[in-house]
Amino acid sequence: MILHEILSKYSFDTIFGELVDMMPDLNRKRHEMNEAYDFLLTQQPVASKKRITYQLIDAQDSDDCFVGAEDRCFEAQWNVITGKEVVVDNDIEITEMEIAVNSFFCILLIGFYPRRFETLHNDLVEMMA
Repeated sequence: MILHEILSKYSFDTIFGELVDMMPDLNRKRHEMNEAYDFLLTQQPVASKKRITYQLIDAQDSDDCFVGAEDRCFEAQWNVITGKEVVVDNDIEITEMEIAVNSFFCILLIGFYPRRFETLHNDLVEMMA
């Protein structure tokens, strides 16, 4: 299944609610993030041979690991990212909802954003610092 199909299953309110549970400060950016989500879903996904693979990733600062996709999976224009197939490695437990939430936030932080969302991107990067 491509990412666009997964994102399309969930409303902005559902995804945003999950994000705000993890990062309450995002409430300040609700309007802009809603606009970005709506824009993202209206874009025609571009077919890509590359995949977004959810796997165990070693944490850089510790011996821990976490489930996620590598940043390079999101280093593309938004419509190219949403056209990528989503793959989950064997023995990894992650729901489609968790994939949607994680992917949307990664798109905003890492993806090659349209110019109209530059301020939102910069504000989110600053919040994460």
